[in-house]
Amino acid sequence: MTDAAPHPDLPTPTAVSSAPDSTCLAARPSRGIEALVLAALLAYATLLWVWGAGRLDIADSMEGSRALVAQQMMQTGDYVVPRRGAELYLAKPPLFYWGAVLTSQPTGHVTAESVRLVSALAAMAILLVVYAAVRRVFGWKTGAIAALATATCPLALGGATSGQVNMLLALGVTLSLVGAFFMLEARRGAWIHACVCGLGVAMGFMTKGPVVLMFTLPTLLVYAGFARGGRLGRSWRTWVPYFAIAAFAVWAVSVVAPRVGPSAAAIYAIPISMLVVFASHGRGRLGRAPA
Repeated sequence: MTDAAPHPDLPTPTAVSSAPDSTCLAARPSRGIEALVLAALLAYATLLWVWGAGRLDIADSMEGSRALVAQQMMQTGDYVVPRRGAELYLAKPPLFYWGAVLTSQPTGHVTAESVRLVSALAAMAILLVVYAAVRRVFGWKTGAIAALATATCPLALGGATSGQVNMLLALGVTLSLVGAFFMLEARRGAWIHACVCGLGVAMGFMTKGPVVLMFTLPTLLVYAGFARGGRLGRSWRTWVPYFAIAAFAVWAVSVVAPRVGPSAAAIYAIPISMLVVFASHGRGRLGRAPA
């Protein structure tokens, strides 16, 4: 039995009785205990990602570029067009630079700590989103475990301590997927979840361009294809167009970023596989009903 009753907005399995269960109600913690667990997670994340962030100088060329652009924005007051010296610097949209400007306000100048703090804060926001989303479906204990697993995965440990755009992009992807899931599965508040999904896509565009759609759209298509005995779950032949599109996307990323394309595709296969298992055993309203 799960540690908390399913959220009333989400579909419940027919095998579970609709009668109230005092055991599930008793498993719900007091707000004080839950707040203490959440505070401990954030303190742990702060220790992992924020403490000592400025011990090393910005030696990486990309971190240095981010810092220079943010510093020039503060000096010139031009927050619309990123510049590095006298040259336009349009390698990435300006959202990360805006974040670096905000985190640099207390000191008045850009430092290694302020640039890396953008990634750390984005990673902490991801923890909160993961905790809230999993808690809503499976209960607070599972939500805490999911947030802890997110905080300790290798990509988070590396990305949250680096002055790069990847964690801010990951936050946008997380918001878009969580918002889309609850928009399609919840019975109430669909427009709120649609706004969250749109906010995540917008953050992704303003951080790294349309690459955010590479993560959001394929995931939604796979979920829609497997949920409730959808077409992908009924016949392997329907996988051919999807794999063709996925192969083209991997090839396109490999051309644009040869160093990260194949490895990113391999890593992305892991959550997709987990999503397939979840969707094929779920009772969501996506996809076609079983024949």
